[in-house]
Amino acid sequence: MKPEDPRSYEFALDVFRTVHGLAKEPSTEADFELAQALHGLRPVSRQLWESYRTGSTIDVQYSDDVCDAYLLRYFPPYSRILRSVVLPVILESKRHLPRSEGTIRCCILGGGPAPELASLHSLLQFLNPLDVNRRIDLINALIIDHHGKSWERITKAVASRLNRLSEGPKVSTTTVEFALTEPDWVEQAESDLARSHLLILQNVLNEIQIDHWPTFINLLEEAVTLLPDGSVIVIVDLKNHGVSRSRLKDVCARLKSKTRVKYQGEMELKIEQPCGLIKHHLLDRSHGLIPRSKVEISSVVLERQTGRPETANSGSLFKG
Repeated sequence: MKPEDPRSYEFALDVFRTVHGLAKEPSTEADFELAQALHGLRPVSRQLWESYRTGSTIDVQYSDDVCDAYLLRYFPPYSRILRSVVLPVILESKRHLPRSEGTIRCCILGGGPAPELASLHSLLQFLNPLDVNRRIDLINALIIDHHGKSWERITKAVASRLNRLSEGPKVSTTTVEFALTEPDWVEQAESDLARSHLLILQNVLNEIQIDHWPTFINLLEEAVTLLPDGSVIVIVDLKNHGVSRSRLKDVCARLKSKTRVKYQGEMELKIEQPCGLIKHHLLDRSHGLIPRSKVEISSVVLERQTGRPETANSGSLFKG
């Protein structure tokens, strides 16, 4: 049986149902209640779309309605990114992701509704059967976001839905709220970072205000310094943001002495189109809320090294 895909619009809709206590069983009453909820998100979804199209930085107030609209609009396309970036590197190296006793510990900076969790879960659905001796049975995730309290009800529902899937690892999440330019998030994550296998920054660089960038990159360097040898850092941002492209270069230059580059490049991801209730009541052309058909990204995969720098192609890649 084909594994359920946590990167699908149907999964995002299941998360939405869980958050709002809506029944999944098909019935006239349940479908009407869900349709009303989706219809009510049209205005805020439009406002969210317009906010992300104006200016070079993002300034959105994440109310419950905005978070719900973001989940249904952006979670499916953004949940395809991590797997698409990391899987080719793993297959080329013929090794699994690092883990300890079947657990992978990851820290997600600016996680929002945590599409990275769905992408990582999907990746492990694929990888675990390939090497049963190095399978990962638990994802232990720390999610840090400056709107963490707004997102927590959704991240809990994402973890709950992932844990109900018939295949793939179980998920445990902790969500904390800190601005990514405050030293508190490094202090909060210090013990977790010291034993983390994976640090993820996805669609975050563009959201740091220009006057906060020096502070942020200093804290990021400090965070990477806490990571153990062999851990993996994945940094991804949307390709069409000139600010992000410049900042990605800054990050790579700053972390050069502490990491090895395992991949750096750009790619275009094709995105599944929504169907059913989401398409009919929210992401439909008649209301101008057309879903993404592709996502263009720039990304870098780094491996933390605490010893003498080596060439990018030497040594093992991800330790088991």
